[in-house]
Amino acid sequence: MINNNCIICEVNERQDHFNSKYCLPCRIEITKRPRSKLTEEQKIRARELIGKMSREDIAKEIGCSVSSLKRAFIGTRLVFFNKYVANPNLVKEVCAYYEKHGKVETQKMFPDTNIRSIVERYKQFQPRQIRWTEDQIIEAAKMGGLISISAQALFFKRPNAFEGSIKSLWYKKFKIGGQGIQGMSYWMGRHLVSKVCPIIKSGYWKTTKIGAQYRRKLYLWVDMEKHLRKDLPEFMKLAVKSMADFQKWIFNSSDPRREILRIIEDRSPGENFSNKY
Repeated sequence: MINNNCIICEVNERQDHFNSKYCLPCRIEITKRPRSKLTEEQKIRARELIGKMSREDIAKEIGCSVSSLKRAFIGTRLVFFNKYVANPNLVKEVCAYYEKHGKVETQKMFPDTNIRSIVERYKQFQPRQIRWTEDQIIEAAKMGGLISISAQALFFKRPNAFEGSIKSLWYKKFKIGGQGIQGMSYWMGRHLVSKVCPIIKSGYWKTTKIGAQYRRKLYLWVDMEKHLRKDLPEFMKLAVKSMADFQKWIFNSSDPRREILRIIEDRSPGENFSNKY
């Protein structure tokens, strides 16, 4: 008589397939958590080394991968040897060096050490970055879409940080890239406004496929509000008005155009701008 039971639980019948080995619950469990291929001899040897060697060293000793080793002892609550817990002096040295030099230089200084594991777990150092203040966040919002990320970084001069700190602010705090916070690009906005709507040139430089560079042109929200086409639907007019109201609020002015042009000229060093007040 052919045994049609699952080879794992040996209770439920296999799935209705000629090549099936498992029942449906066991197959789902294996899909989520693959079985280990360690032999009984390897498991016995691994148990003897647990607590004496790290998982990487045990896997190398018995000839398997770290993943197979972890799968073999799922749910057993066995505590593996942690070489960093057993070496607190190394943790202090790494954290002290990281506090002054950062992750890249620390990894070069300690090439055989997993710097990320120590830094993110123990955190025995002063924060390398300072928190953004409310005034700084408002200033960043004023510069959104007007000057480049590198120019913003030069303006704030945050310690141990450059462009990455500015990008992190925009994508984590504002949840946007900043391109449309102060206005709409010329190529999109030209269909919504009349031909007399003024255009400004921002501090962002773009490069064409042939290598030519040009500054990004955009319509400010306050200018678009005054020159919207009359045939636009009401929801589009309301959207532009909402952004214009935000622009007036953040600059605390009914006509923030002069302040915006001053920001573009003053906070983009080394550029020759042609915008006029």
